[in-house]
Amino acid sequence: INNEISSYIEVTGGNSLKLQDLNTGILESLIKGLIKTEKDSFKSGKSRSIFIGPPGAGKTTTILKLAAHYSIEESKDTAIITTDIYRSGAIEQLKVYSKMLDIPVEVAFNVRDFERIIRKFDSKDVILVDSAGRSKRDKEYVETLRKFIYTIPLQGLKVYLVVSIMDSSRYIKEVFENYKILYPNFIIVSKLDEATSFGNLINIPVLTDLPIAYVTTGQDIPGDIEVAKSDKLASFILNWDVDVK
Repeated sequence: INNEISSYIEVTGGNSLKLQDLNTGILESLIKGLIKTEKDSFKSGKSRSIFIGPPGAGKTTTILKLAAHYSIEESKDTAIITTDIYRSGAIEQLKVYSKMLDIPVEVAFNVRDFERIIRKFDSKDVILVDSAGRSKRDKEYVETLRKFIYTIPLQGLKVYLVVSIMDSSRYIKEVFENYKILYPNFIIVSKLDEATSFGNLINIPVLTDLPIAYVTTGQDIPGDIEVAKSDKLASFILNWDVDVK
């Protein structure tokens, strides 16, 4: 039944008029069961996280949202590292906002740089690592990124795969297949505020077998990011015109 419901929502794109043909109570229960979420987001203690994903998914903006949350709302000593040396705009964006948030940012040009910076930030409560968005077929870059992640042992490292709800489920599946050698733990679904349908909130965890940790709902920094909750995400699918803010 779950597979049938998932396929149905993928085909309809979460269209509420078509979904009305099904029993709403049963459907809501099934949808909530299909949307796996991560309950330990924003947990206490030291946190080391790296964010991976295709270009345009919103990794850098998501990192700044999380950095703002940790530094402002939780008073955590936070730092950002970027390995994205391909886009000067991304580095400048990080530097501008980090100055506003009073958060240090360092650029790692290679694995040796990365190791040095990790040691420099060892006392930080939270370290957030940005990565470049490259073509899903760029196997060489993914291998380079794997060296960044696993050459330096980071206890409790969390790997977040950031994907846009606007992308097709086929594209998201291809992205996951390319990045799975990095062993992502969680999914972040971005750009819910731009969505015309929400069926991917089911497709993504089903296709990747990973829980959704966060969703982003706009461009505001701080703000417009929240911990994923299956009941709220299910309501987006059943009521496609709901205000995500």
